[in-house]
Amino acid sequence: MSMHIMSPTSEGNRFNPRPVTSFLGGSGFGIRYPSPFFDIAQQFLPENVHQLHLWCRYYFLTNPIINVACQKMAEYPVTKIIWETEDEQLLRLYQGLETLLRLRQFQVEVGLDYFVYGNAFVSVFFQLEKYLVCRRCEARYRASKNRSLYKWRQSRFYLRCTRCGNEGWADQADVYPRNIRGANLIRWNPENIEIRHNEITGKNRYYYRLPRRVVNDVKLGDRETIESLPWQFLEAARRGRALRFKNDNFYHLKRPTIAQKDQGWGSPLIYPLLKDGFYLQVMKKAQEALLLEHVVPLRTIFPGPSTGGNEGPGFGAYNLANWKRKIDSEINLWRRDHNYIPILPVNIGYQQLGGTAKALILHHEFRIHAEQMLAGAGIPVEFVFGGLQWSSSNTSLRALENTFLGYNLERKALTEFCVRRVATHMQYPRVPFRYDRFRMADDLQRSMFYFQLNQAGKISDRTTLEEVGEDFDKETERMGEELAKQLDTQRKMQLASADVQGAAQLRQSRYAAKAQELEVAAQTRAQLTAGAAPGAEGDASQQTPGMPEGATAYDENAENPNAHSGPPAMSGLGSPLQQGAGGVDLRYVAQRAAAYLRTVRDEAGEQTMHQELERMQLENPNLYQLVVQLMQDSGSALNPLDASKSPISARPTQRDASRIPTG
Repeated sequence: MSMHIMSPTSEGNRFNPRPVTSFLGGSGFGIRYPSPFFDIAQQFLPENVHQLHLWCRYYFLTNPIINVACQKMAEYPVTKIIWETEDEQLLRLYQGLETLLRLRQFQVEVGLDYFVYGNAFVSVFFQLEKYLVCRRCEARYRASKNRSLYKWRQSRFYLRCTRCGNEGWADQADVYPRNIRGANLIRWNPENIEIRHNEITGKNRYYYRLPRRVVNDVKLGDRETIESLPWQFLEAARRGRALRFKNDNFYHLKRPTIAQKDQGWGSPLIYPLLKDGFYLQVMKKAQEALLLEHVVPLRTIFPGPSTGGNEGPGFGAYNLANWKRKIDSEINLWRRDHNYIPILPVNIGYQQLGGTAKALILHHEFRIHAEQMLAGAGIPVEFVFGGLQWSSSNTSLRALENTFLGYNLERKALTEFCVRRVATHMQYPRVPFRYDRFRMADDLQRSMFYFQLNQAGKISDRTTLEEVGEDFDKETERMGEELAKQLDTQRKMQLASADVQGAAQLRQSRYAAKAQELEVAAQTRAQLTAGAAPGAEGDASQQTPGMPEGATAYDENAENPNAHSGPPAMSGLGSPLQQGAGGVDLRYVAQRAAAYLRTVRDEAGEQTMHQELERMQLENPNLYQLVVQLMQDSGSALNPLDASKSPISARPTQRDASRIPTG
């Protein structure tokens, strides 16, 4: 920025051609209006743009409707910054720069200036190191490190050079090192800015007047101030001049306005609301006076009239001093104990004045007037008061959306200006960026409509994704990566499931084989202990007719009986079945039956044994003959087949070893 001399001339009565100090006329006259078309507030409209900015700031800080409207207009369209680079290092660098400069908060603050003042002035300021230069030997001293070598006189640096010993006025050399932490984004106060607009060329010149507080600090020699300000600011404060900004480090963001004398300035959003704000303030003042007077009622107590015809001196005439003292004492007792019941000898009267504020409150008028102010600013009512849905028409939504879209374009240009300035100073490579897509509240229905068109095959997937603000190429790449991960996960799950099933089947087979072995062993034990019933399925030897129940015989032993263990008579008696063709040897069966019958005789008695022999004789005489021959020592001489005359009733104590059957 450069220094430029500008005399403090007045803007004149630009907004109000008839300024007055009072809206009251002379004696005998009522309120004086400037015109039949205007009202009282017209006389107090701001005379110049700086008074307008003063009133805009006042209403923004004091009026809740204007405040919340400007806040929402400034915050709602701010979206995320997306840096378009594939370099991870550059991405982290600019994301760190975004955090360091607080770009999101800065954009909201710029939006507040934009909608409240109608203008936002921005510059980028870097870290400053001020050096003092000796005019004789050109020695350089850093001011913040050599405070003992200089003095502040007449708003200038007076240096004592240690190299040449010269004492005198020093020159200033401002150095801006490449330190990103020293970078700051500056918002200039519009109340301190002057604009010279050329209506022929359309160009603007911007001037800055230092605030009185800064000028005082400079004149007093505050070291933090004089060591951190550029020399142009110090010289402007010393000479009482204004500074002219250079266009390369100054950005003006302004709202559209009509062609007028102040075309260089933007029109504040709340400018049309000033008169309505005044009217609302009048209602609030009246409401305040009403509440102060009528909210708390005035209660009075007085002696009541005498009743019942008692007109005696004790009832008809009251001593008011004693009556008041009695009433005060009773009221005090009641305040201590609200259940206290006073007893008075005379009647009392009670009357209430005021307390009618509820019926006089203008809350409905406040709401109607607030909605009228929002309509004047072009803001839907639901945007401030909220609601479950937008009740405004599509035209209002589209107008508001267009306002935000245009504002976002201006805001993006401002952000590009700030980022470009920082990148140039720090020598960073340029990285383009964009804002995440701005969406209005009705975009959800629009997105569903696009989705339905995509399902019907009328639009492509790329168009659908772009409508919801997503990149088709990135989403396709991500879907491919996710599909590969899902397939790998499914493959691992299937392999693990197969391993589990294989292990389970293997163990199940082992248990099945073990169960089969146990079942076979159980069947074998059952056959050995109890045998099989006649006629049942089993070995052929076990099913021989006449075989006693409970006796056991096996085909594998019936094919090769022990012929030597039987008596000589047994050797001549062969089996009626054909051996080798699936039959059995009857001698083996007889041996097993004889062994079983001996057990029956020992355990159940001879009677049971004879019953088994008689059944055997009827069913299989040959088997009976062999069994009897095996069980007796010598047969009957008359009829050896007669069971009742069999000599086996007497159990021999000793037996020939050659006649003992073996099985």
